[in-house]
Amino acid sequence: MFPYDDEQEPRSNSPMGAQPDADPQQQPNTDCRPQDSSSYSQSWNQEQNQSSHTTPPSGNSWTGQQNTGWSQPGYQQPYSPFYGQESTTGGHPPYYSSQPPKAPRPRRKRTGRAVKNALKYVGVIAASAVLSVGSTFGILRYSGMLTSPAQESAPASSSSSGYVPTTNNIYNSGEMSLSDVAASMADSVVGIVTTLQGGQSTGSGFVYSEDGLIITNYHVIENGTAVQVVMDDGTTYDATVVGGDEQSDLAVLKIDAQGLSPVTINSTDTPAVGETVLAIGNPLGLELQGSVSAGIISAVDRQITVNGRTMNLLQTDASISPGNSGGPLVNSRGEVIGINSAKISSDLAEGLGFAIPMTTAMPIISDLIEYGYVTGRPVIGVSVSDVSAEMVLFYRMPQGVYVQAVTPGSSAETAGIEVGDIITAADGQAITSTTELDNIKDQHSPGDEIVLTIYRSGRTTDVTVVLSEYTA
Repeated sequence: MFPYDDEQEPRSNSPMGAQPDADPQQQPNTDCRPQDSSSYSQSWNQEQNQSSHTTPPSGNSWTGQQNTGWSQPGYQQPYSPFYGQESTTGGHPPYYSSQPPKAPRPRRKRTGRAVKNALKYVGVIAASAVLSVGSTFGILRYSGMLTSPAQESAPASSSSSGYVPTTNNIYNSGEMSLSDVAASMADSVVGIVTTLQGGQSTGSGFVYSEDGLIITNYHVIENGTAVQVVMDDGTTYDATVVGGDEQSDLAVLKIDAQGLSPVTINSTDTPAVGETVLAIGNPLGLELQGSVSAGIISAVDRQITVNGRTMNLLQTDASISPGNSGGPLVNSRGEVIGINSAKISSDLAEGLGFAIPMTTAMPIISDLIEYGYVTGRPVIGVSVSDVSAEMVLFYRMPQGVYVQAVTPGSSAETAGIEVGDIITAADGQAITSTTELDNIKDQHSPGDEIVLTIYRSGRTTDVTVVLSEYTA
C-alpha cells in the first residue's frame, strides 16, 4: 500500500455550473455541479496541491463523467459543454434568435391533461461547428437552441426538498384522437430557458405536479447560471433546480406556482412497437412553442451507447428538432410514456429519435425530488482522466487512467491512492479508459470492495477500496 502524501481535495459539481476538464498540470477550479454514477470524485471546495508525479498533457481529460458527448463512432454530442466555445466532439448547428420570450396571452381553455412529446436530445449549443466523428451512420445529438445574449435572470430561492408529486399515474384505457391528445397537453408542456455565458439555451419540459414541479433533461439546464420556465400562455417563472442527474439526463425544477396542469404518466406499461405517439416541444425556440409531431414507436429497449454508457431508450420516427429536449413523448391515451432526449441525424436515414422511458425515469425522478440526487450509486473517491496512446508513447506511461484528484476522507485516500497514480486494472481486469473503470465500478454497490492495480514510479501494487455512496 502506498503512503498518502499529497492531499487533494476534489470538487463537487452542480447542474448550474460549468466544469471544464481538469488539466493534470493545473490546479482544478472550484466550480461545482452534481455528478452521476460514472463520476469518481465527490464534493470538494478547497484548492488542491500539485502532484509531484509525471504530469501528462490534459488532452482527453475526464473529470467525473461530464457531458462531453457520445463517443461511439457515428454519434456526436449535440450539446456543447462550454457554451460560446467550439465543442471538441461536435454539436448541433447553432440557432440564434434575438427575440425575447413572447408576452403572456390569455390562457386557452383545455379539456384534458397536457400530454406533450419531444424526442430528441434537444439542448442548446453555442456557436460551434458540427464536427463529424468519421462514421456514415449519423450523429447522435442533443438538441436545443442557443439564442443571442440576454439579461441574466436569477433563479428563485424555493427549497429543493420535501416536494410531494401530485402526478396522476392511473392508467387510462380510453384512446383519444391525436388532436384531443395535443389539446389536452397544451397547458402542461413548457419552455425551458437557461441563461449561459454568452447567451441563452432553449429546451422543453412538462408539468409534473400542480404545485410547480417541472421535468426536463439534465443537458437542457446544464452549465446554466439561471433557469426560467415559460408556460404555454407566455407566463414566465424563475426556476430552482431541485436535482439533476447527468447519467440519466434527467432534471427536476421547481417554480413558485399553484394550480398547474400536471401530465398523466404511464410508468408501468411498456409501449408496443407500432403504437402511435406524439412528440411535443419547442423546436427552434419559443417562437414555435408547443409544436406537435406524430409518429410511432419504432422500437423499445433500444440500446444506444453514449460516451461509453449504454442507455435503453424508446425509438420513434416522430419528428424531432433542436429545442425539443425534455419534452414529453405521449401515447394515444394522453399519457407521457417517455422524455424526448436524443436523435440520430444522417444523410442516409431520417426519423431516428429516442426518448427516455418513463419506466426508467420515474425511480430517478422520485429520488431527485426526495434527495436531490440518485441513491445507491457507488463512487471510488477519485477524479481521473484517460491515459492516451500519445501519453503512453511520449511519457512512457502504462495504459490506464490518470488520477487527477483524491477525495479527502474517502476510502481511496485511506488506501493510499495519490494524485499522479495510474490505475491499470480493476478487480483483475485491465482497463484502458475511464469508461472501462466506470463499468467495472458500476457492477458494485456502495459498501462493496474493489481492488485497483496502481502504477507509481515504475512499480505496481494492488490496493483495496471500499466504495461509498454518491451524495449531492
